[in-house]
Amino acid sequence: EIMEQLTMPIASGADHRSNQYRIVQIAGTLATTALNGRGILQNKPNTNEDATIAVIGRSKAIAGGTLTAGAHLAVTSGGFVTAAVSGGVFCGFAEVAASSGSAVWGQFNFANLGYLNA
Repeated sequence: EIMEQLTMPIASGADHRSNQYRIVQIAGTLATTALNGRGILQNKPNTNEDATIAVIGRSKAIAGGTLTAGAHLAVTSGGFVTAAVSGGVFCGFAEVAASSGSAVWGQFNFANLGYLNA
């Protein structure tokens, strides 16, 4: 059997009923960078409910800007993914192109972040 994702439960630190597929911190609030991001929210929990985050593997994420297929992905305020910049931290790769605000399929690893040397 092929593993699509490694997930883990955390307590939701905020109302995330409209934040599915955004990046969250271990405290259950929206991430602001890849360094404080711990995974991608897979469900829609309210405050103090159980949240499931994808730590490693394939998932959707919400684009915070225009993305090209194959782009290295970083995290920005609000838990959105954006194109990583040279010398910056990245958490995954976009499988397809996406426009800002849309869901993009990608391959992610929040357990072992990388630095982009473009």
